[in-house]
Amino acid sequence: PIANWTTDKSNITLQNWLTMQHGYQWDEWNVSYFDPTNQNAQMNDALDPMQFLLDTPMVSTPGETFAYPTGVSFGLGRLLQLATNQSVADFMEQNLFTPLNINKYDFWALDGQLHTGSALYLSTRDMAKLGQLYLDDGVWNGIPVVSYEWIQESIVRRHDTGNWGYGYQWWMTSYRANGNTYQTYYADCLGGQYVFVFPELDAVVAFTGSAYTDEEKAQRDIRRVIEQFILPTLI
Repeated sequence: PIANWTTDKSNITLQNWLTMQHGYQWDEWNVSYFDPTNQNAQMNDALDPMQFLLDTPMVSTPGETFAYPTGVSFGLGRLLQLATNQSVADFMEQNLFTPLNINKYDFWALDGQLHTGSALYLSTRDMAKLGQLYLDDGVWNGIPVVSYEWIQESIVRRHDTGNWGYGYQWWMTSYRANGNTYQTYYADCLGGQYVFVFPELDAVVAFTGSAYTDEEKAQRDIRRVIEQFILPTLI
């Protein structure tokens, strides 16, 4: 049984999950991720994390409102596990990491499986490989790894505020340098881990970092670094 059941909840689609437009009452940004009252932390600590997610009350019609829950990304991993009859880690190794020659990694598990919403540990170079795979339309060293159609679907702005957008688990924004604007889609992870793809410049930019507090974030102004140093060099 799922709590707080409504017709809207029964109509949530896979695309609603991919685009973070699910309709759940969810806010994990206004409380520190390291605070036990954070909604994401509560899901991680729940006896059954998936039940916690599915029981969450609805506040809007699916497909209408953007709200970022790390738990939904975890749920996508559970769907992948059920669809492939493999663990997420095994599927990832066989279909992604082995073709990309990513041999060294670690991850944090939740409820017995790799947490597809958080804490996959890669080197900066291997993080950049994921962006390069997308930049090259899913092909790596001449071998198709991810379908071209999925790549194109993933990077369409499904939610747009003007300053930034969101596709299928990718963020979108733009940066300015030398009087020009450059569009990017990117992965944005807790602590200052980023993978930016700039299609117009045929470039991938990856960062690792340790900015978890407001003070640390202020000291690592990613926009300034990209606009004043990296993009002018690439251009």
